[in-house]
Amino acid sequence: MEFRKCDMGHIISYEKKECPYCKLVPKNEEENIQDDDILKTKLIVINNIKAVVAWLVNISGLEKGMDYKLKDGRNFIGKSESADVCILGDENIDETNHFSINYNKKQRNFVITPGKSQSIVYVNKKALYETKPIENFSLIEVSNTKLVFVKFVGDNFSWEANV
Repeated sequence: MEFRKCDMGHIISYEKKECPYCKLVPKNEEENIQDDDILKTKLIVINNIKAVVAWLVNISGLEKGMDYKLKDGRNFIGKSESADVCILGDENIDETNHFSINYNKKQRNFVITPGKSQSIVYVNKKALYETKPIENFSLIEVSNTKLVFVKFVGDNFSWEANV
């Protein structure tokens, strides 16, 4: 398989019409990618991996069926691409901080916190006004979107204990 670089420097296959990372259409300039360039890129990607701790699964809304990866620490949920979790298609969701889900790896627990939006977030049909623990398979309703929280780490697994 032959590779090329897009204008942002991402290494992509010649078979791709646009870069899957930045969505730019590469110029037709010939630039052969050497094996050591691919190895360097793989090493950079490996070093930047943020391990999944949980997911949000969209069960209603424009992105029904999508899953969103949550990482260690604070995860801000909004409709902007600058949010940690970007939910598209629901104009009533705040840009970058409608709510957040936080994972504390020392205590191995998850909490959900309302953000700066004027609209209320509901967890298991109850309004969220302050930070509260969130349990596995909790239903989160935000505007016209419904999400299910699915945890991966916790009492039975942690990345630190299984390295």
